[in-house]
Amino acid sequence: MSQENVDVGRRTFEARNKRDWEALRALIAPDCEFDISRSKCLSPGVYRGHEAARRMFEEYSEVFEEFGWEPEEFIDAGDAVVVPARFYSRGRGSGVETAAWGVGVHWVVDAKVVRWRLCQNRAEAFEAAGLRE
Repeated sequence: MSQENVDVGRRTFEARNKRDWEALRALIAPDCEFDISRSKCLSPGVYRGHEAARRMFEEYSEVFEEFGWEPEEFIDAGDAVVVPARFYSRGRGSGVETAAWGVGVHWVVDAKVVRWRLCQNRAEAFEAAGLRE
């Protein structure tokens, strides 16, 4: 089961980077929670459900001409997948390039992401996933 969860985590990154909303929607539960409340991103907060998640990703498309996530690895944590990743972007209009690093935790049930939380470091993500570093 956990290898399946890692595959789901990997496919969510692929869908997000391709801006393939339908593929992403198929991978997340209808009531999925996206918690970016600890982030220094555009609109920190907690987003619930498909439409809220879609609005969050559309906001990135409005602000950034180019953006994406480069996962370093996918760490099996049983019902969760921990993914250290680099976020890169180029501002729409300004052309300013930025990069940030964070660690996402995907909780997966029945091959769907039910919760995703952005953590600021590995220790926080490992704790959230119930792992020891």
